[in-house]
Amino acid sequence: MQNIFFDIGIIIIIASIFGYLAKLLKQPPILAYLLTGILIGPTGFGWIMDQNTILILSELGIAFLLFIVGLEFDLKKLKEVSMVSGVAAIVQIMVCFIAGYFLAAAFGFTQIHSIYLALALAFSSTMIAVKLLSDKNELNTIHGKIILVVLLIQDIIAIFALSFLSTIEAISLPLVAQAFFNVGLLFLITVVSSKFILPHIFKTMAQSTELLVLSSIGLLFLFSIIAHLSGFSIAIGAFLAGLSLAGMPYSLEIIGRIKALTSFFSTIFFASLGMQFVFGDISSFILPIISFSLLVMIINPLSVMIPVSMFGYKKRPSFLSGIAIGQTSEFSLIIVSLGLVLGHITQEIVSIVVFVTALTIMTTTYAIKYDESIYRILSGPLSVLDKLNKNKKKIGYIFSKSKPEIILCGYNRIGYSVLKTMEKMKKKILVVDFNPGTIKKMMRKKINCIYGDIGDPEIINKIGLKNTKIIISTVPGLQESFFLIKKAREANNNILIFVTASQIEDALQLYSAGADYVILPHFLGGEYVSFLIEQSHKRNKLMRTKFEHIHELRERQRIGHEHPYHQ
Repeated sequence: MQNIFFDIGIIIIIASIFGYLAKLLKQPPILAYLLTGILIGPTGFGWIMDQNTILILSELGIAFLLFIVGLEFDLKKLKEVSMVSGVAAIVQIMVCFIAGYFLAAAFGFTQIHSIYLALALAFSSTMIAVKLLSDKNELNTIHGKIILVVLLIQDIIAIFALSFLSTIEAISLPLVAQAFFNVGLLFLITVVSSKFILPHIFKTMAQSTELLVLSSIGLLFLFSIIAHLSGFSIAIGAFLAGLSLAGMPYSLEIIGRIKALTSFFSTIFFASLGMQFVFGDISSFILPIISFSLLVMIINPLSVMIPVSMFGYKKRPSFLSGIAIGQTSEFSLIIVSLGLVLGHITQEIVSIVVFVTALTIMTTTYAIKYDESIYRILSGPLSVLDKLNKNKKKIGYIFSKSKPEIILCGYNRIGYSVLKTMEKMKKKILVVDFNPGTIKKMMRKKINCIYGDIGDPEIINKIGLKNTKIIISTVPGLQESFFLIKKAREANNNILIFVTASQIEDALQLYSAGADYVILPHFLGGEYVSFLIEQSHKRNKLMRTKFEHIHELRERQRIGHEHPYHQ
């Protein structure tokens, strides 16, 4: 017990120091945690040598991560992109598995080793992508939602894959069917408990914050133990525990309370990943490691970009959806760890996957951080994606005979309100959005609109800004706003420019770049609440505002306007 306490202490202390240095150098913290593990593990100073401790700490990190993933698993909120994401996820897994299997076979690996390697390469990291997108406030963008659903579908398929790995040497249709039945039974138990048992228990627990958090963690361990005793991994149990609570009204509070604990264990997870580096045993596998890494970083993104483009999304959301998938997963480590325990694979195979995972995670960390810059560099070659767009002719644009006075970029919560106001004022307005579903709805309503991306020079040239009086962008991306301000000022120096930011620092930069007003949604909300409080003594006026608000909410609910950002 004392050794575990000191091991955790060493990890957190060194990770904090490296994390601070990474912050100063503006580098992703994940790399700092990986470096922590390399430094303190067997490859480095050897401060932590107990492999059992390393595995326990790593498993805790994965369990808490998947518990949060399960809690956030709500397909109702993601139905807008469920079809495209489902197809993209299945295509990506199949293409990467087949390519990985034949590449492994070409390097002389045995059939079973090739299967394990192919499986490990086929799944991408929910932990990495979600954390990096969350840090950039992009989880509610179109590409953020596509990525999230792709990753969740991958996780489910990975869970099914884990369930029958133990039968891989004597695989048969009945055994596979039994494995799927067992996993299905666990999911059924999860659904039944979430609908008929847990709501009653947690209704009482929710009366105390302490009990709510404690019982949530207790449920995590209960499901993990049940899954382990049933022959499944602890990770499956953790995911199902989160899934069983996902539909409850307390799920957001549970996420908020437990996320800090999850961050703590995820730091340990990344450090433990770094500890598993064994440079001496891997020198003869340098070429396979580089080849597998390139396969993951190239084939994975392409196999997502192409289906997304074929579903009608332009090259930018397609590219941003794909680039976040270019790494292997925490499930990859679970798969090879299970294979090692079962005696199917050797430690060398585990080391190869660890190195590929670490290398692709580091690459993706930078790729997501600088995705806009990479997109601008590759914008020309990526135009081939638009040629795959089956909806290119169906999702055109509608121009009124006269040029619009106002251009609205992004039909989200803010954009919806702006459009309604402009329609009441009978202003000529053009809406720009790169969600094909949104554009189709607007075309049916005969709203002047164009399908496109404000970060695309072709779209800016097509809409023309010379005679525009006001341009309003509700898109929170900093680089897109800079680009829009630059192009607008070049076309018409008198144009009024409204852009949107998520952070105060970004807003100040946009003002310096020439924006006339920067919308900060959370500030606007606070200011409006303050106004209502000032008017609260006029009860009749407040009641009128209340009923107008209820009407507005029902209208937005009717058209499915629940997400903060459609661009």
